[in-house]
Amino acid sequence: MTEEYYRKTVSNKIHKSYQKMKDNESWILNVHAIKDPDKAKELIMQLESSGKDPDLNERNSLIAIFGMTTGMRIADILSLRVNEIYQKGKIVDSFKHVDIKTKHTRQKRKAHTIYLRSKALRRRLLHYIKNRKSKSVWLFPAKNTKSKKSKRYIPLSANRYYHILNGAAHRVGIESSVGTHTLRKTFGYWFYQHGGSLAYLQDLFNHSNSQITIRYIDLQEQEITQQLDKMFSATN
Repeated sequence: MTEEYYRKTVSNKIHKSYQKMKDNESWILNVHAIKDPDKAKELIMQLESSGKDPDLNERNSLIAIFGMTTGMRIADILSLRVNEIYQKGKIVDSFKHVDIKTKHTRQKRKAHTIYLRSKALRRRLLHYIKNRKSKSVWLFPAKNTKSKKSKRYIPLSANRYYHILNGAAHRVGIESSVGTHTLRKTFGYWFYQHGGSLAYLQDLFNHSNSQITIRYIDLQEQEITQQLDKMFSATN
């Protein structure tokens, strides 16, 4: 089995896992962004301490932080290799990534620039990479790190992480529906609330128009009018 064939096989498995996970989430629009920053922190703390294995706890919390600070889709986060973000002993400032979803459709293969600007994320990633026990090329490997058939390392599945995240959210009392798209939506919501470009989010999320993006990031009419009031307050 060639390395290229193996990579495509793993990519297909991640994509299938992502499709299965979407069914569990009762479709994307039924899960919500975390709009309370304190609840987001509680969720991360719960992921850091909920299991018996410190390495897995660190992995699980890092995935959540990665999603909420970059806006990447869960399947794409789980497909990352260590050498994509860790080079010459440092965490890169940004990297190019082609969405797995795009790879499996007839859409043009478009590479997005992913920015690693969160200091907390960069600090945690550096600690995680330098201290983890796994020798896997995958940034976030599965607990049982090798496939029984191929004896090669495998990444954590999107479906498995859905259950990990959902359980942690339930334990900290997050009442709204939570799924892996919650991480991506949370990034979009807070990016927009801090004055970020809706056009950037639309491009990052591969949406055909801005109205889809507004619905996706869970913006309510009141929040939109508040943003408009802020924008025009200086001229009123």
